Amino acid sequence: FRGTKDAAGQGQGATGAEWIVYRVTDVTAPPVDMASVEVKKLKETLLRGQTDEQVAQYVTRIESQIGTKINEDAVALATGATNNANN
Repeated sequence: FRGTKDAAGQGQGATGAEWIVYRVTDVTAPPVDMASVEVKKLKETLLRGQTDEQVAQYVTRIESQIGTKINEDAVALATGATNNANN
């Protein structure tokens, strides 16, 4: 959930008769080591996903402009992107 310090909120519990009431007493951001292996893996995953999405958008646009179907496997192979439909 999101909330500023001292914000209060509520939400339904497991049954209709249960409610969860909360108040945010403190807001802290955990320290992040930008050189850590986990952050590097996350960055690589995000960049790969962004590349895949851009290639998919490009293929869709070209298909609609020229009125044909493009072999997405060939485009993925040529661009180095993965083809999520086959993974």
